[in-house]
This record gives sequence, structure tokens and C-alpha cells, in this order.
Amino acid sequence: MILFNHDSKFRGSKFLLPRLIKYFMKKKISKIIEIYNSNILGDFSHAEDICRGIYLLIVKKKNPNKIILSSFKLTSISKIIIYLNSYYNLNIKFPQLKKKTNYLIGDNSFARACINFKPKKSSFIAINDLIKHSKKKNY
Repeated sequence: MILFNHDSKFRGSKFLLPRLIKYFMKKKISKIIEIYNSNILGDFSHAEDICRGIYLLIVKKKNPNKIILSSFKLTSISKIIIYLNSYYNLNIKFPQLKKKTNYLIGDNSFARACINFKPKKSSFIAINDLIKHSKKKNY
């Protein structure tokens, strides 16, 4: 089984999205711009969707050789950063992105057919969950 990037409030601050939120909370603008300039495109999933997929595999007693659990959606980290910038009201001015980047997207079509896997939550819902959790954790 391949599990693509999946985020939840239980991920440590070493992972990309929790680390970004920590940078915004501490107003580390140079770090935020550095990540923005990397122009990362990724397949980010909500951990609850991935857990639901694992559950579906267990209850349907399916044991396929290879199955991918992912959102099957491409999300730009720069869009996430712009969202966080407006949320935290830092008014950072970002440069125009020039560098093209490679990306990897998880094709979950086999999981959809085999176990009726359908992601229900977007990566932005995961981000909002991380923001709520980070307020409680107080980085």
C-alpha cells in the first residue's frame, strides 16, 4: 500500500504543513518565502481520508498487491502559503514564481474501483485542522 502525503494534527512540526504553520505563527518570513520559492506541487491528503481507505480495505477483506491511497489532486504549496498569509494577516509580498517544478500525484483509481475509496476532505481542511491544533499547542 502506498499512502501519499496525509496531514493531521498528530503530525510533528518537522513535516511541511505543520512546519509552515509554525513559521507563520513565529513570523519567520524568510523561511516562508524560501518554501514559497521552491514551487512545490504535491498530492496532499487529509489523514482521515487515508484512515478511511485503510478501514475499507480491512472490512472488505481485500488484499490487493498494490493500492494507492491519495487525494488524486494536485495542490500548489504556494497557494497554501497565500492562504496562510491571509489567515495570519502578515501581508507578505511574494515574488513571481519562475522555476518549474516536478510533481508526483497518486493515482487512486484502483482504490476507487476496488474498495470504493473517495477522499472527502481537501488539503485546506487539513490545514484548518492544523491551525486549530497549533493554537492549542502554542508552538
